[in-house]
Amino acid sequence: MEFPSKKDKSLKFSDSEPYDYARAMRVFPESQSVIVEFDILAKQTSNGRMEVEILSRKGNRPVRVVLGDNGKIAAVDGQKVLEAASYKADKWLKFKLTADVKKGKYSVSVNGRKVVKNAWFAEKATELQQVSFRTGEYRKLGIGRDENADDMPNAGDPVPEAVYYINNVLISP
Repeated sequence: MEFPSKKDKSLKFSDSEPYDYARAMRVFPESQSVIVEFDILAKQTSNGRMEVEILSRKGNRPVRVVLGDNGKIAAVDGQKVLEAASYKADKWLKFKLTADVKKGKYSVSVNGRKVVKNAWFAEKATELQQVSFRTGEYRKLGIGRDENADDMPNAGDPVPEAVYYINNVLISP
């Protein structure tokens, strides 16, 4: 079946930029705890990445889950990265992220199997309010004089395209 289509309203992310990314965010009512569910399909496992984050109102990134360019799903637990599971190209995955501000912890389930249990938040948050889907690594661009002084090599040269589909996003307290 071809998607997105008239029947399947999935969101397609495609990225062949070496230093930029495709991103979609969804804002939800400010909450102390949240369950974010979604389906994702990667068209490849060897290039590109998809980062899924639950954010605070101010943009802190306490919950971080990554579909890496190595066919692995990883999650940040405090200051360390945990390898949580593997994924294959062209196979839908059903994710469930459960986050709790009071505990400062979150869990990740993939296809009904808990792959990360009670991971510590990567950054402190006093509330949760957004979910972000992004095809590249987080970058903090500053305004400082020397922060971005260096040119990025081969910035105009495309890299192999990475394609992801997101569907059935459901957010509940």
